[in-house]
Amino acid sequence: MRAEREAAAEKLLTRVREIEAGVPWLRPLDVVLRDECVDVRGNHISFFGASPSRRQSMTCRMSAFVIFSTDRHPEDAAAEIHRSFPLPDGLSADGISESLRWDTDERKVAPDVAPKAVRTRVTRRHGEKSLEQLRQENGVLCMWALYGRAYFTVD
Repeated sequence: MRAEREAAAEKLLTRVREIEAGVPWLRPLDVVLRDECVDVRGNHISFFGASPSRRQSMTCRMSAFVIFSTDRHPEDAAAEIHRSFPLPDGLSADGISESLRWDTDERKVAPDVAPKAVRTRVTRRHGEKSLEQLRQENGVLCMWALYGRAYFTVD
């Protein structure tokens, strides 16, 4: 399981580096890597979007979240990203799906958390400031979310 976890982390971090190199004006305020194992027994719909086999009892996945801010309107920044560095449709060749969101009056961005996680490990690149502290210092936050495939399942 350790080798699979390390490979999953490396795929996500490689993609984060591609994003940072491909969008030169994007300066991450934080990069959060979340490794979670979720109890899926009895669930008909998984937190990760796919219904698990009724025989599975646990699924482990990794996600990465690039938190940034921009001087532009978030919709304009997202449009520029989509033009110059498009997000893949569906899963990439490495099994990563991506989304781009930003703070609105109705909803603030935050890394997703599995409701039935039995184990969670969070690694942060840029320190320990809370999202609220980052908002106070930088204004509207944007989040580029990367979701990896399950790297481990227990039947």
